Amino acid sequence: MDDARVKRIADLLEKTEEAHHQAYSATDGEDPEWAEWYSAHMVDELRDVSGLDLEERDLTQILKTLEERHKNEAPHIPWVTFYAAVIAAI
Repeated sequence: MDDARVKRIADLLEKTEEAHHQAYSATDGEDPEWAEWYSAHMVDELRDVSGLDLEERDLTQILKTLEERHKNEAPHIPWVTFYAAVIAAI
C-alpha cells in the first residue's frame, strides 16, 4: 500500500473533520447527514490526492459503510487512519 497516498487521504479527512466541526459548532459537530456533508466538501480534493474518480453519492456511501465497518472491525484504530487505508485501497 502506498503510505504517502494514505497520508494524503488521512490529512484530507482531518481537514474535512475540522471544517465540519466549525460548520456545526452550534451542535458540537452533531450532524446526522455528516457523510453527505463530507462528500460534498471533499470529493474534488479527494480526486486530486488519491486519483480516485468518485461521484459524490459514491463517496457518501463509502463513508457510511466505513463508519459501520470501523465500529465493528477496528474501533481501536483512529477512524481517520482506518478510513484512509480503506479508501486508498479502492
